Amino acid sequence: MNFECKCCGVCCSNFGDADHKYLPIFEWEVEEYKKLAKKKNVKIGFKPVKYLLDTKSGIVFVYLYGMTTEPCPFLKDKKCSVYEDRAIICRQFPLLWTAKLHIGDNFGASCFSECPNFNCKKEFDDKFPIDEIQKEEIDYYLKETYEGCFYSAALSNTIGRKILEIIKKHDIAGDFKLEEIDEKELIKYNQVPFGKFLRLKGFEEDARELEKIYIS
Repeated sequence: MNFECKCCGVCCSNFGDADHKYLPIFEWEVEEYKKLAKKKNVKIGFKPVKYLLDTKSGIVFVYLYGMTTEPCPFLKDKKCSVYEDRAIICRQFPLLWTAKLHIGDNFGASCFSECPNFNCKKEFDDKFPIDEIQKEEIDYYLKETYEGCFYSAALSNTIGRKILEIIKKHDIAGDFKLEEIDEKELIKYNQVPFGKFLRLKGFEEDARELEKIYIS
């Protein structure tokens, strides 16, 4: 059975559980959504959801944002009014990960979002009842079942992994001195998107490398 969106609007109306009431989006998508919201005259809100303080510069860089306006302001009559410009997270739904790019040992139920019209977890468990499965075999199934969602998930995963790779590289080199801070402390610091932060620190090549993935 292949996944097919029924345009019920549920995924556009509920953004996760009580601790994660936001739609995760990347920094360049925030700017695009702000432009679309202005064009359509709708209100939209965002907040930093993944960030670190660089104590060397006193700057908090944000590497993932959350759209907090729920239901999505672009949802009209159970359909997306910005479908061609929708965020990657929307394009990849209900897939969170591909097997090859999954961070962790076991690919399984936690790698899918809930969809009321397609039981992703049951479909997966029925297809792969044992734990010892090759990642290539899983990804073949995901491509066949979820088609375009798979490729969007792969893009999202690639961007996320590249961001973490760049952070780790500069942390090890001593270019950053990183510290986790509580959300309540954010107001104390200058907050900038990760790409802009890299440029402020003089790492133009890393910023461009990320942009190449964004526009691929």
